[in-house]
Amino acid sequence: KSFNFLSDKSIFISNNNNDEEFLKTKISGKLSWEKKDNLVKFSDVLIGDQLVAFGEFDLKSKTGSSNFFVKKILVEDTKIYLNKYLDFYRFPFELNYNKISNKLGGGNLKNLSINMKFSLFKEFIIEEIIGLSNFSNIRFDYNDRFFEKFLSTISGNFDFRLNPQKIDESLLNVNLRASDGFILANGNKFQYEFSKAIIKGKYHNKNLIIAKADFYNNNQKYSFHDVRVNKDTVNILRVEHIKEKKVQYVFSDATINHLNITKSFLKIKNNPELSNLIKSKFDIEFIGNTDLDFFLSGNIKNLNFNLKLNADLTNSYFKIHYLDLIKKNNITSRIRSEISLIEGKIAFLKNTNLNIDSKIYKIDLIEFNKKNTNKVSLKNLQTPNLNIDKIILSNNRENLYIEAAGKNIDLSNLNKDFKSKNKDIILDLTSDLIKLNSKIFLTGNLKGEIKDSSFKSTAYGKILLGRSSLLDNGKFQIYADNDISRLEGIGLVGGAETKIILQKNINNFPSLVFETSDGGKLLNALGFTQNIKSGDMKINIDFLNEKYDHYEGRIKSKKFSLINTPGIINSLSVLSFSGIGSIISGEGVFFDKGQVNINVKKNIFNFDKLYLSSESLGITAKGMLNLEKKLIDMKGSIAPIKLISKILSVVPAVGELLTGLKKEGIFAGQFKMKGLIENPEIKLNTMSFAPGILRDLFSEDWLENKNFFVKRNLN
Repeated sequence: KSFNFLSDKSIFISNNNNDEEFLKTKISGKLSWEKKDNLVKFSDVLIGDQLVAFGEFDLKSKTGSSNFFVKKILVEDTKIYLNKYLDFYRFPFELNYNKISNKLGGGNLKNLSINMKFSLFKEFIIEEIIGLSNFSNIRFDYNDRFFEKFLSTISGNFDFRLNPQKIDESLLNVNLRASDGFILANGNKFQYEFSKAIIKGKYHNKNLIIAKADFYNNNQKYSFHDVRVNKDTVNILRVEHIKEKKVQYVFSDATINHLNITKSFLKIKNNPELSNLIKSKFDIEFIGNTDLDFFLSGNIKNLNFNLKLNADLTNSYFKIHYLDLIKKNNITSRIRSEISLIEGKIAFLKNTNLNIDSKIYKIDLIEFNKKNTNKVSLKNLQTPNLNIDKIILSNNRENLYIEAAGKNIDLSNLNKDFKSKNKDIILDLTSDLIKLNSKIFLTGNLKGEIKDSSFKSTAYGKILLGRSSLLDNGKFQIYADNDISRLEGIGLVGGAETKIILQKNINNFPSLVFETSDGGKLLNALGFTQNIKSGDMKINIDFLNEKYDHYEGRIKSKKFSLINTPGIINSLSVLSFSGIGSIISGEGVFFDKGQVNINVKKNIFNFDKLYLSSESLGITAKGMLNLEKKLIDMKGSIAPIKLISKILSVVPAVGELLTGLKKEGIFAGQFKMKGLIENPEIKLNTMSFAPGILRDLFSEDWLENKNFFVKRNLN
């Protein structure tokens, strides 16, 4: 049999809930029954104005199925129907429908289709529900313990399979498009807006699986791949941040348990934003197509993270000003470091190791001050040129303060690196070795300031030129700008109090001046000679190359003694001039004045115009000293000044005749010294009371046709 039916006022009564009336509506449709199969079928059943149903019920097995279809229904109406249905039917598991439905508002469902399998013995039991639908313009407003707000308008489609008796076998697939979204999470620590999102996911076996989710905002995109959520555990295969169609970073293979990242990998591709961050935070210029690889762990809620960096930097260029380090592209290099973030801010880096073409740069700790974000301290910094125990950098709007202590500090490029920063640099450095330039070093303390393009400082300690000490235990004033560099100070050189001036003009080699009251100690300390004692002395030196091993200059001295010189003393004794014995004593040979021009290249001392004079004696000479081989080759003349002066003062006309055309001394002994400095071979040619003009004619060619005799000195 089959028949059509129509009821304007139908009342559905639940036998499960004490005969509760749960639906009052209009109902119409078509029913049919076959005795043979004992099967009741219904079709074109219209419930209310929207819901169309068809299905069948086996009276024998008391099982059946029903299909419901709605072409279009408002979400709010759907919530009303579901509320009434859930009042009628109790699921065998807890379902907080209101908590779910309250997150959805507005919008509508289109082409909603639901197929339900059920049984009806003593009570109505749903075996399975299968459904699908399109939806549009639904306002999604979500929050939980992590998301304070997840707000967006969504459209798309879904399908599901629900087994109320075996909930683990249930499945929900969703494809949605979201627009005008806003995410606020983790105690307002994370905020994000997106213009649109495309999400594909499912819920199965108590797992929420997001196969892919793309969030767009202007020219940026965040793309999630294979995200799995099971209670408090989240596994993420891959997250990409893409800007202007270029991948900026990749977060992958992550496991998150109770908001703790137990493991994950982060790959950051260098980009302008990262370069600017590194520049502002660490004052490092970093350019190039380079991947920075991190192993990441930490807590999402309090934003405490640990990042272990291990990256190949070969395809990058970077410059670290305070390490005087420039690494060009395609130079083999690698970095390892451990970075700690506390409450989302960089707290410290430890065990940083940078390898550039087999050169090692190490910093045990870089620590950022919690109260003062512009203050950074570095501990145990070691490079090929630096060995610093501790550095403190403090930065404000006007000044950068650098305080450092260690074994080796390089300032040779500091002024050049910082002069364009529009900040004054205040320095307070203490070190076993402070490098001022390629050849000048300081041991001690330096306090100074770099302002505009000039560098001024006061230093205490020891100044070295190369490996040689220029000044010990001194106080120095140091100045440098674009045109001139100058160091001036007073200290000890070999125990002698000495004033020193070292100056270099742009595009010229440096000049050096020593002034002391004990020239013997000064010459000994400088490595010139150990054979001078006492004496006021001034040394002027002009360097002739960048290595500072070739220079020329002049040494002038007063009231000094020549000691430990048996060759000279023997020469004087052979001459047997009157009065010579009185100037020789245990203190050596005393002179009132002395000067010499020198030209030094590496360890070879060439000298001329050597002039030594006293009341009784005058010496002129030229020659060479080889300090490395300890050899001497010297030629000169010796004359008794006192006797000559007396004769010339009493009989000036005779003196004029005897001294000859060149006005040189009439009494002279010419000598040569050659061989080891300690025991040279000495040759001596003596002449007595011979006019200078006759001596010039008959003397042997001892001085290669050049005469170096004592000039007349009437004083």
